Amino acid sequence: MNSGTPRIGTAQGVRKRECGSKVSALAPVVTNFEYASSNGFRLKGNGVSTGGETLRACYGYEVQGRKSSGTKASANLTSCP
Repeated sequence: MNSGTPRIGTAQGVRKRECGSKVSALAPVVTNFEYASSNGFRLKGNGVSTGGETLRACYGYEVQGRKSSGTKASANLTSCP
């Protein structure tokens, strides 16, 4: 199953994505959400941690409050600006 091509399937009504990851099925997955009080508690970023690795995505907003930028989790960021 390590073909590198993402495959989406369903198991018991839950959508999951398999892509040949090195993470064990027994490793806990923790999702953290970061909010910034300086911009009205809008979502600043989120991180997904499992097996000692954290993937983080960050977001930026314009003055009107619309999301204007974002990074993918594959950007390897340690924190959001």
